[in-house]
Amino acid sequence: YPYYHYGNHSLEIEKILPDVFDEYYDAPQMMDPEIQKLRAKQINEQVMIDYPFSVVDGRTFTHHDFQYKEAQPIPVLMGADYSQYFSVGDIINVQYFAIPTSIEVIGFIHPDVYFPFNHIFQYENKSVIMPMLHFPEIVNDKDDDLLKRRSYLQYVHGIFSLENNQ
Repeated sequence: YPYYHYGNHSLEIEKILPDVFDEYYDAPQMMDPEIQKLRAKQINEQVMIDYPFSVVDGRTFTHHDFQYKEAQPIPVLMGADYSQYFSVGDIINVQYFAIPTSIEVIGFIHPDVYFPFNHIFQYENKSVIMPMLHFPEIVNDKDDDLLKRRSYLQYVHGIFSLENNQ
């Protein structure tokens, strides 16, 4: 059965964007004056296959983007509203699962893209879309191992698609 992973876990960056990009914009008391929490969504490859979307600039994810590559930035798609602040090819230092890493902008999704998995209808214009990474069985770095464990714990939250009468 098809399995769709659509996870939510924010990315923390040094405050460089307007407050409206902060995940806690609607709850200002939760915002940090120095750190921004960007709304990030993690999707698996099955989402891209069954619910494809296109980009305004750059490219979408390929099969290889879902494979973890040691010491390489994680490829991401940025919501349309980020296009005035970043460019394709930009590498941004972030904290992901409280682990320092970097992301690389590979494209900007069309305005008003949304995924049908959330109980709250939400356009992804201010979201960072990340691939749900698959890791090698053995990773050599302590942070990579922690990232692997935390990613896989999140991966269990998803949706199975069943046909009628199953």
